[in-house]
Amino acid sequence: ASAEAQLTAAEEALERTSIVAPFAGRIETLTLDEGEYVSAGSDVGRIVDNTPLTVALQIPQQALTLIQNGQTADVAFITGEERTGRVTFVGTSASAETRTFLAEIEVANADGQIPAGISAEIRMPTGERQAHFISPSVVSLSPDGGTGVKTIEDGKVVFYEIEVVRAEVDGIWVVGLPDEIELITIGQGFVRDGEPVDARPEATGGDAATLTEGATE
Repeated sequence: ASAEAQLTAAEEALERTSIVAPFAGRIETLTLDEGEYVSAGSDVGRIVDNTPLTVALQIPQQALTLIQNGQTADVAFITGEERTGRVTFVGTSASAETRTFLAEIEVANADGQIPAGISAEIRMPTGERQAHFISPSVVSLSPDGGTGVKTIEDGKVVFYEIEVVRAEVDGIWVVGLPDEIELITIGQGFVRDGEPVDARPEATGGDAATLTEGATE
């Protein structure tokens, strides 16, 4: 019995001399050389499997209910490639530091052209909302600190609070405004909500842009 136990132990030790990867992939790093001794449990290399590619992102807690498994997502990688993926995981426990939730998107990458570990921009349709595209320069603050824009209705200034839903290089998309507005684009800092004004259309602006030339009490 003792000999059999020793034989079994020797066979198990021999098996442990062969390192078997837990999954198929590409060896990125190898930290040992032939003939080198290594302790059990030590890291000896790094294997990457990016077919398919898993994209990890953090979801703000206020948007968690808008993201679901199976939802499609457009992923634009920093290298220029664009792919459509699908949400495969949405976490149920928030990060203690950021109060965000981990989510994962699986993206097809059969050719392996997209490397692992790069940055990406992700867009997921979560519903439709009517929004206006405006310049950040026309945004004002209300006396109580609310963010909004000043418009003209029936010859008077009307302040509307807004919510920014998306930012782009040349402007922002905002919600909280009526379908059609006359937006004060110049001089909005010199007029108050409810104040009568004498406005003129801005020479280079669209139908919704106005130039405030003066105000009277």
